[in-house]
Amino acid sequence: MLRNSPNYQPCGFVDTFLAMIIKAKNTSGVTHVVTAAGFSQPARIIIAASDTAFTSTLSTFLTAQPAFNVVAKVESCSDALIWCEELCPDVLILDWHLMFEGLLPAEMKGVPFVKQIKSLKKAPAIIIASRLSLDDHRNMAMQAGADEFMAKSKFPQLIRPLISRLVPQF
Repeated sequence: MLRNSPNYQPCGFVDTFLAMIIKAKNTSGVTHVVTAAGFSQPARIIIAASDTAFTSTLSTFLTAQPAFNVVAKVESCSDALIWCEELCPDVLILDWHLMFEGLLPAEMKGVPFVKQIKSLKKAPAIIIASRLSLDDHRNMAMQAGADEFMAKSKFPQLIRPLISRLVPQF
């Protein structure tokens, strides 16, 4: 069960209530005291990409910053959906090409997958990452409900302000 994962973060009401009265420690070792006044936790991020070099580099970059906590790295859309349902991340960084690969039925690939993620009770902000920055891809992603579409080469410069804009409490 995912709750036994070391990266598990509370999502439901009971878990959230319990987290408000205990000390939480994220995977980067930064301790946050959670109070009834609100959370003092970093933005929780899931990276879904089949490009392991991109995933590893981005994860290392994000976890080096106290404002971000990569709670899962997955290599399939079906795993991304499962983890998004269980962990309720603030942000899903999704590789454009991953949306068209894997075991998802044809009717769930691409745009329908983004729509399914956005239909979750606690839907994350979705950032689509691509090696190419094509207007057609950007338009399709944004029409599906993605919050942003970005070339992978732009991530080091733009990801921090982008997440701050998409998830204002961070």
